[in-house]
Amino acid sequence: MYRTGYNIMIVFLFLLPALLFSQSSKDDFINASVLLIKKDYQKAIDYSEKCISNNFRVAEANLMAGKAYYEMGNFEKAISCFTQANSGKNNVADLELAKAYASLNNNPEAVKFLENHLKSSYKETKIKIFNEPAFKNLQETDLWNNLWKEEWYTPAEITLGEAHSLISIENYNDALEILDDYLIKRPKDHYALFLRSMVFTGLKNNDNAIEDLSAAIEAKSATLYLKTRGDLYFIEGKLRKAFDDYNLCVESSPYDVTFFYLRAKASYHLKKYDAGKTDIDNYLKYFSNNKDAFYYSALINIELKDYQTALIAMNNAMEIDSQSAKYFYTRANIFFFMKSYQFAYQDYTMSLDFNPSSGETYLMRGKTRLELGNPEKACNDFQKADQLKNPEASSLIELHCRQYLKN
Repeated sequence: MYRTGYNIMIVFLFLLPALLFSQSSKDDFINASVLLIKKDYQKAIDYSEKCISNNFRVAEANLMAGKAYYEMGNFEKAISCFTQANSGKNNVADLELAKAYASLNNNPEAVKFLENHLKSSYKETKIKIFNEPAFKNLQETDLWNNLWKEEWYTPAEITLGEAHSLISIENYNDALEILDDYLIKRPKDHYALFLRSMVFTGLKNNDNAIEDLSAAIEAKSATLYLKTRGDLYFIEGKLRKAFDDYNLCVESSPYDVTFFYLRAKASYHLKKYDAGKTDIDNYLKYFSNNKDAFYYSALINIELKDYQTALIAMNNAMEIDSQSAKYFYTRANIFFFMKSYQFAYQDYTMSLDFNPSSGETYLMRGKTRLELGNPEKACNDFQKADQLKNPEASSLIELHCRQYLKN
């Protein structure tokens, strides 16, 4: 028995450096993708290069580095990175290469890679390509005109592209007419179903949107479809279903920490506080400017009775937004639970300045005033809470206030 335990320990110690190395590379990859979103391009490049050096998701890392260089105007370096990305994953960077060469006025190379892109499975919609600013000058050349003499899009793709364009300008009725006709002939086209779900969402018909998304997911379990359905489930209060969809998103895209945030929100409402805390902490490692993520962190830590951590999270949220009634209310609750009643009173008062119609806030300020030894003022708050239909107010009035309140 001792020998077996010893052997397991030796194996674990042998594997530990590799496990730590793998986690470090994952962190580098996530940092690169997050910094690219934040437009911190040089740092995105630095983290991408760490991934490349460690042979971790090299094609994707080169693609991210290339995009960062492109946004910085360093088109030669961008081309080098995109070329490396293509070496690892065929055609993945063809459109980016076309844009970079067009930005250098190297029109023959731009058209060559654009043609490669149009022949690939990564093909973007025609309207997106025509609206690409990098191709503005290229569009005035014979090379461009000759390229488009060939029809690169099927009639079905053209129809769906038209519907997508109408959705982008919120012309939902015309888009719906096109998609309804299209889906009569192709009822299981997952992308058409997804587009129609966008129409129904725009028309505030979430039930039909969810139905179309479910049909799309049955045909193709794409992360985008799952995330979109999860968002609608969340809005509709179907929290278990929202959680399940977000969980599938995390499994399919473990390097997109946005899904950890969405799953954390669902976990909170399902009272899965420990799981929610793990997810929200993971998300906030990378996105420290999301005020609502800090807010959910505070809510979760309140439920876990970790009031100090909750207070830090709420302070971070309020550094970003200092005029939110719910933020003042939530921080006031934290102070109340910490028995810091004067601070709680101040925050409840600030919350009421921003939202004077909150019966819950009047109720909690009344409880705070009781703790501060001011029962008459507390009863004024309970009375206001009762007028605002707070269900707890009448019992507190009966218990504390008959001698203070006039009939």
